[in-house]
Amino acid sequence: TESLTLHYLGFTDVTLCDLPTQYFKFLSFLAEKYEIDVNFLPIEEDYLGGHEFDYIINSEVLEHCWNPLHTLAYLAKHLKTGGWMYLSTFFNDINGQDPTHLKHNNIYQDDVLWFSEVKKLGLIRKIQDINGVWKGFQKEKDCG
Repeated sequence: TESLTLHYLGFTDVTLCDLPTQYFKFLSFLAEKYEIDVNFLPIEEDYLGGHEFDYIINSEVLEHCWNPLHTLAYLAKHLKTGGWMYLSTFFNDINGQDPTHLKHNNIYQDDVLWFSEVKKLGLIRKIQDINGVWKGFQKEKDCG
């Protein structure tokens, strides 16, 4: 739904990239029905191809990934230098209520380790939310 919100805020080149679930298909249907200009890319192997983005929203995803750093590196590779990533993770609930959080990712509950790995990808902490949690990262170098 963030993609549709960005469209309504006046962004003219918005791409939604996700697993081709029923929800993804439903959003695609709504966008077509209401003539909302949003690009829909179903995730497949190397699904982003040569695309580069100015802004990537990565919200509450990595704690579900088998290798969160690999996923983050892939996304960072497709973020333009100077671009922004909204990055929200919830590694501190890995042993909590959500059964799809992978327990082997609990090493990233250590913010020092997590943010040092994020920085290696060229993503620099820039913006905190009102609770002091880092959410806005800017790509300052090419991460290869």
